[in-house]
Amino acid sequence: MKRLAALLVLLVLAFPLAVAAQDATPNATGGTPAATPEAVGSTQATIFVRESGTLGRYFSTPDGVALYVTAGDTVANQSSCTGDCAIAWVPFSANTPISLPPDIPGVLSLFVREDGSSQLAYNGMPLYTYNADAGPGSTLGNSVGGTWRLAAPGDQIGVPATPVAPTAVDMGTPRAAGKVTVSMREFYIQSAAVTFSTGAEYTFTITNLGETEHQFVIEPAGARGQPLETAEGAASVTTIAPGESATLIVTFVDPGHFQFASHANTDYEQGMALDIRVV
Repeated sequence: MKRLAALLVLLVLAFPLAVAAQDATPNATGGTPAATPEAVGSTQATIFVRESGTLGRYFSTPDGVALYVTAGDTVANQSSCTGDCAIAWVPFSANTPISLPPDIPGVLSLFVREDGSSQLAYNGMPLYTYNADAGPGSTLGNSVGGTWRLAAPGDQIGVPATPVAPTAVDMGTPRAAGKVTVSMREFYIQSAAVTFSTGAEYTFTITNLGETEHQFVIEPAGARGQPLETAEGAASVTTIAPGESATLIVTFVDPGHFQFASHANTDYEQGMALDIRVV
């Protein structure tokens, strides 16, 4: 696991967090480590929703790998990507039963390709992963050839979903050391920055503007309740009640793709995973 040297200060409504408390109750001032089973929500959906601070919301595999659709697929549940195309753009399949995350509109289906294999489709649009993506959190396939794009909630054949305004302001430029504001709602995370530099100290102020408790975890992209290790040995995690805030001071050591996430209940599959990058 990538290691992160961090000076960790967690303050929720001016009360210290009891990170080690296993029996923390809702609305209490104690935090719950994300690595404990109680802190990791259910993951029953076939595909998940993720958030790019620069590209908006998109679908991914449960492991965080981006899913794509192509304008070349014009007939429902039928793929035009075969041969060499299917090597670069790998048809994504899944086992039954199939389902979307709660409150995500649309329909999933499985259809049989020309070679006899199965492929998953969203609203009739075949779904693919991109062979050149580095892994979870990577979205290199978006806009390739002018025909490929990230699959997003609300997409229809020939009618892309209305783009969601970017939730970050750095647009890929590493944020200088200092303060970064983060907010959490049902069901997304917004951050003033999503690109950070190694060796720089950041002070994250995280506010829960939603109506239910959420967690805040910094972890490798695609992870589930696996917060990065710190110099103190524990992951940097807090559970934040509605209307409350937490402050996290951290210095990144290793570059790579990471995420801000919440794993409470079905937060993660519904979209509370924000891609961040450390360079």
